[in-house]
Amino acid sequence: MRRFILFILLGFALGMPAPSAAQNRLVSQSVRGVARSCVYETLRTVRPDPRGPTTRFRYVTVGRGEPCPATPPPLPAPPAPIPSMAILRDQVHEANAKVCIYTYLGRDYRRTVSSTALCPMTPNF
Repeated sequence: MRRFILFILLGFALGMPAPSAAQNRLVSQSVRGVARSCVYETLRTVRPDPRGPTTRFRYVTVGRGEPCPATPPPLPAPPAPIPSMAILRDQVHEANAKVCIYTYLGRDYRRTVSSTALCPMTPNF
């Protein structure tokens, strides 16, 4: 325990960057047409890997006249789960997929399935 605290204090004394600051850094940017593409390097440390952290890249597009943000914007939240009591209301064909629209207490929920699949009557499939 004493060694752990010593390493933490030593890290602060040497001015090591915080892990979150090193995880999202701007690697490159390019302008094409009316858009600017910003490429960020992110370190993926979900589970320990003996080979070291895995590097992933995240691409963000902004307007041509806008500078790339210092850090990428946060990822959108995952869609809300569909309640098990929802009932199929409609089916819509979009490109190569079928969108099943369910309703529950006046709120609509969407789920995408294959264009050849049937929409289940309830979302539990």
